[in-house]
Amino acid sequence: IIVTSLPQLNSIHASSIAKMTSIVDSKQKLVEILACLCEPEVDMWKLREFALSEGGLLHDAIRQNVWPKLLGLQSNDKDKQEDVHGSESVRTSSTGASRINVTQITNDAERTHNHICPSVNSNGSRGTNNTEQSDRFKKKLKKRQKRLARLIQSALEMKDPNGIVDEDQYDAAIHAAYVRVGISSPPKNSHFPTNQQKKTKETLDVDLEYYQGFHDVASVVQSVMYSSRDERTFSRAVSVLHRIGVCHLRDALRKDFSEVISTLKITLFPLIEALGDYEVHDYLMKSKQEPYFALSWIITWFSHDVVDSGIAKRIFDACLASHPLLPVYLSIAMILHPYNRRLVLDKHDSDFASVHSRLCQLPKNSLPNFPTNSSRNSESLKSVSIQVPFQDLINNAISFMRRIPPRNLLRVAAHYQNGILLEVVKSACPSMLFPPKQWRYWSLSSSMPSDWVIKQREKNGTQSNDAIEGVCNDDASISEKATISKNSIVALIATGICKGERWEKSKARQHLVVGSVAAAVLSVGFYMMNNDAGGFNSESPLRSDDSVLLN
Repeated sequence: IIVTSLPQLNSIHASSIAKMTSIVDSKQKLVEILACLCEPEVDMWKLREFALSEGGLLHDAIRQNVWPKLLGLQSNDKDKQEDVHGSESVRTSSTGASRINVTQITNDAERTHNHICPSVNSNGSRGTNNTEQSDRFKKKLKKRQKRLARLIQSALEMKDPNGIVDEDQYDAAIHAAYVRVGISSPPKNSHFPTNQQKKTKETLDVDLEYYQGFHDVASVVQSVMYSSRDERTFSRAVSVLHRIGVCHLRDALRKDFSEVISTLKITLFPLIEALGDYEVHDYLMKSKQEPYFALSWIITWFSHDVVDSGIAKRIFDACLASHPLLPVYLSIAMILHPYNRRLVLDKHDSDFASVHSRLCQLPKNSLPNFPTNSSRNSESLKSVSIQVPFQDLINNAISFMRRIPPRNLLRVAAHYQNGILLEVVKSACPSMLFPPKQWRYWSLSSSMPSDWVIKQREKNGTQSNDAIEGVCNDDASISEKATISKNSIVALIATGICKGERWEKSKARQHLVVGSVAAAVLSVGFYMMNNDAGGFNSESPLRSDDSVLLN
């Protein structure tokens, strides 16, 4: 009953659900997710908890419903884009023709095969000796690669009808954050448009510049959101990819990687030191490492290095439900995981090239280690092992976020190594660090109407503007509401709301002091009441002059 009530889940056969639940061993979780999506008002904090917990969102059919909601999109949002992006040819906007390198996008798409067609090898074959089957899969791969190029170009050229974020909002959030930290002169490299640019509305739109690696992100989005049986799903994939680019990967989609590099410099090594692993920090400093080894992890959400599509989609579940800096915390968790840590700290091979090579190879330890001498039958699958499960990394990353949340990173970077990064902090304008309030309106929403409710409203002609509800203006209100009514502490930490472990300990000390003072006041009050009662007692042993002395 639950499955058939969701449009995207109608195609799931009972055997597919049985297989899905047996693989993840999360039958109860599957039922809970489907029940949550069937509610008239979908509990967004529950969905974030599901996305962050073991197994993530379990299945692509569920992700097709949840990913748009995690990005603040509704079913009617994608319908608005159908006439623009539904055709096979991409319509180039007047401002996008000169800034989008179509040739580069096409070349990158033609080299992509991991996520859009996982069973196809790098040479375009499917690993079979049957020539007819191999040719058929080559054609299938080519078709998906062309669709991928079209998806990327459409997402980069898309103009968000809701106007979620523009550069003014990003800069306002960044400047307010620097002032809050105590830096008197906010960054000079502002993204504010000039007065001449402000005269035209087109220049206020967010321009997205393609980079190599964005095609990896797009391939995962396409594999989840697009269905060849329904061409309308293409526009939904475009909307999801565009929203990821505008909000989560905004810094990477600028004209260069300067803001991403600045973000890595003021977060990666300062966080490792602040978390207390001085051995790893000093070892990396001694080998003269720069944080550039983690660049591909951040800008592709690990999808370039993680060739397993199931694991890549699991990572995307967590990233979409979290703060834009979760990939940075995931990178630190990958480095500091006990198994990876032992590999990195090789005292016999500590030159720059060797250490850099070992760091770049760390994601491979989170992939299934299939037997090389046998086919993937049921017996061989039993021997599959993963040395560093990504769920452990996600849990550790959230634990690090609780200790040092994103709101504290500027202060940590400003005091790192006696202020060695202070100039970098003052000159950087990282959008990843401080999402604007307009984005937080939907990224921290507590509820959204389910798809069937939206379709029912459209059918009845009763459109509702209160699609995203339950959002408070300050973090304390959001945190208190979600913690008390939803019990979603993991999701609260992952979205960057919680103020950090030091703040929690400080509040605990304040509560202890207040409690102690209150207990002392009550004790004194009871003592005084007893003394007053004794003074009026005719049988009291105290004489009047003794009472005066005591008083």
